[in-house]
Amino acid sequence: MSSAAVVPLTKRRVDLLYFAFFLHMVPIMLFIDSAPFLPAQYVLPPFRAIHAYYATTYRDPLQATQPAWFFFFAMTEFLFQLPLGVWALWAIPKDHQLVPLGVVSYASLAAWSTWASVAQILAWDDGVGGKAFGWVEKGRLAGLYGGYGVAFTLMAIHMSWRIAQKLKIASLAEERKKGQ
Repeated sequence: MSSAAVVPLTKRRVDLLYFAFFLHMVPIMLFIDSAPFLPAQYVLPPFRAIHAYYATTYRDPLQATQPAWFFFFAMTEFLFQLPLGVWALWAIPKDHQLVPLGVVSYASLAAWSTWASVAQILAWDDGVGGKAFGWVEKGRLAGLYGGYGVAFTLMAIHMSWRIAQKLKIASLAEERKKGQ
C-alpha cells in the first residue's frame, strides 16, 4: 500500500473480480474441499449437502480414492491456499502492495495441482464405486476442474505481469535517482 489514497475496490475492476473469486473460493476450500479431512461436526449441514451432491453427481475418483499425491495437494490447499485466500480477502480491498506476490503464489500452486488432477482424471481407467467411469464422466469432471485450472493459470500470469511492472517501475526510479 502506498502513501497515496487507496482507490476504492469498486473502481479497480480486476481486483474486484479477484475479491469475488476469493469470496467464492474460501468457503469452497474450507467446507467442501476440506470436508473429508475435517471432523463431521465442523462441516455445516449445507456444505455437507453440497459435498454429497458433488460426490454423487461427479463421482470424482480423486475424492473417492484419495491417492497420496492428491491428499498432499488437498493438504496444501487447506494449509497454504486457504490462509492465502483469507488474507487476500483482507488485502485486496486495501490495495496492499503484497497482493500480487500472495496471489501469484496461490494461483501458481492451484494451477499446477489442478492441471495434474485433470491429467489423472483423463487417464483414469478404473470404475468408481463399482460403476465404470466413462469419457462423458471424465469430460464433465475434467471440465469442472479445467475451468478452475484456466482461472488459476490466468491469475498467475496476470499477477506475474503485475509484479514485473512494479519491478520495472522501481528499476526506472532507481536509474533516475542514479542519474541525478
